[in-house]
Amino acid sequence: MAAVSCLLAPGTARTADAAYGDATVTLTCRIEDAATEDVLAARCRITDLYSNDYYPPAGTAFTYIWGGGYFYSGGIFTVDLPPGEFRFRISHGFEHVPIDAQIVVGSNDTTIVLGLDRLIDMEELGWYGGDCHLHINHGGGYYELVPADAHLMGSAEGLRVVNCLDNGYYFTGAPDPCSTDECIVYMTTEYRSNVYGHMGLLGLGEDVLPYTSSWWPTTWETADSTHLQEGALVVSAHPVSSEDFEDIYEWPGSGIARALPMDIIGGRVDAFEVLSYSNCHDGIELDYWYRLLNCGFHLPGCGGSDACINMIESAPLGGYRTYAAVSGAPFTYGGWIEGIRSGRTFMTNGPLFTEFGIDGYGPGELVDIAEGGQALSGTLKVECAYPLTRAEIVMNGDAALTFFFEPGTGSIDTSFSIFSGGSSWIAARVYGPNDWWMPVGDSLFAHTGPVYVSAQDLPVMKQEDLLYMNFWLEDLGQLAALEGSFPDTTKRDLVLGRIESARQYYLDLAFPTSDAGREEERPSGVRLMQNVPNPFNASTMLECVVDDSYLNGSAEVTIGIYDVAGRLVRDIHHGPLGPGSHRFSWDGRNNGGGAVASGIYFMRMERRGGRGSTIKMILVR
Repeated sequence: MAAVSCLLAPGTARTADAAYGDATVTLTCRIEDAATEDVLAARCRITDLYSNDYYPPAGTAFTYIWGGGYFYSGGIFTVDLPPGEFRFRISHGFEHVPIDAQIVVGSNDTTIVLGLDRLIDMEELGWYGGDCHLHINHGGGYYELVPADAHLMGSAEGLRVVNCLDNGYYFTGAPDPCSTDECIVYMTTEYRSNVYGHMGLLGLGEDVLPYTSSWWPTTWETADSTHLQEGALVVSAHPVSSEDFEDIYEWPGSGIARALPMDIIGGRVDAFEVLSYSNCHDGIELDYWYRLLNCGFHLPGCGGSDACINMIESAPLGGYRTYAAVSGAPFTYGGWIEGIRSGRTFMTNGPLFTEFGIDGYGPGELVDIAEGGQALSGTLKVECAYPLTRAEIVMNGDAALTFFFEPGTGSIDTSFSIFSGGSSWIAARVYGPNDWWMPVGDSLFAHTGPVYVSAQDLPVMKQEDLLYMNFWLEDLGQLAALEGSFPDTTKRDLVLGRIESARQYYLDLAFPTSDAGREEERPSGVRLMQNVPNPFNASTMLECVVDDSYLNGSAEVTIGIYDVAGRLVRDIHHGPLGPGSHRFSWDGRNNGGGAVASGIYFMRMERRGGRGSTIKMILVR
């Protein structure tokens, strides 16, 4: 065999022997870092002029059919090819420029060297990429994999951390022995409730059981058990796998994070899987995340592929991934987990944020501003191996600023000024068309974690999103009441009580009392009964109860009707109410006497210095 080695620049390729013949020849390929000449594991695809795929000999590489086909190489592989012209596509994660080259194969066995140029070294900037969510042992798989196989593929994808959520399969309670300094594999668990949602339990020292449930136990119990272990992280996995809220029996409806607005109140969820192959909106779920941020929660975002790499049709692991900022050396799995917990993250399927900051503070950090608002200075730097179209600075869920990339480029370096009139969260996101073989998804996309801006230590509170969470939990409560199959009535009442308490939490924030010093945990002394009839047309009867044992006399009470935007529609009562039951009516008119439109309205009752009570009413004209 005549072997010739040629270092190839990105986008070019050649072999030493250009002679042609009819016999099949063996091509040996070595993949290197173009600068260091270190061998790189890689994701590869080889096709001829007719788009026929070619693979290494059976049993020498893991091959897949997704995206037209690909295979993984440890860095050196052989493939038998007829003489002719072939297209080689070779990638090693997001920090090296992929090769897309035409190679002419002659009549003799040949060795070639393919060198990948490094786009950027994110580790020099303190950022480490990993996949929060994948599987090597999912039902019905083609391959029988072990952790070392995940290590090979993770290395080929340029991942420093690979979290395999495989529920007891090769679980050790620590990084798997196959782990190296370049790639850490951690075998851990995905808790699956078809009612309340799925959770990735990262960094477990001891496994958490059960792995699955319907109505009991809930995600609440699972998160509490997980957080008993030092360093363990709870991730809300693929939070919106479907828009069919009531389908708790079949996937993908059974994957929705229905209990998340309840669990997050007590700090039971550490991160939100913004990017996942199993999210139903092209893998990107922003609406749910933004709404929770707008309810005052500091909720880190992350990315996990949910790839099932034992299945031959699987998209690659790491196609959606998390970059976490980790300080100090050496790099550790625990440090990466803490980077996510603190919110120092960005999520991506290709674009890389090399810098994003607000007044010198990065994702997950807090900026204090003056009362009345303040102009803030920001920086944004992005690098991508592929052209991007625009970058946006997002404030409280809305695009506040837009920057456009130079045509055909994936790089931007800019500064900006943005005014925050009060407490807010600010993040950056970038977009571009995905016309390439290597990235996964309909478009190129990346999003930073938020920088939190605090005015007078007040959280962000967007009323429409607080009410959205109330409606979400109301739907969950109705589902539990109608479909719930609990072990006993005690657990049923416990869950329904939690849902109602969480619902009231959001309503109290949506309709705050004027007394900022009220005691949140004591009884309010007043409560509303559901209006009758409901839904109603012409008028409806409202009843409230004032607690004699608590009040020790009359109470100053305000009752009003509000629309779904939180605007006061009608004053019903303002003044003292003595102990006992009181009735009022509403004729569906506003304070000006005009008839209001059909829709959802709230009656809110508040006692001065105490918590209020809110009910939902439906007006049908």
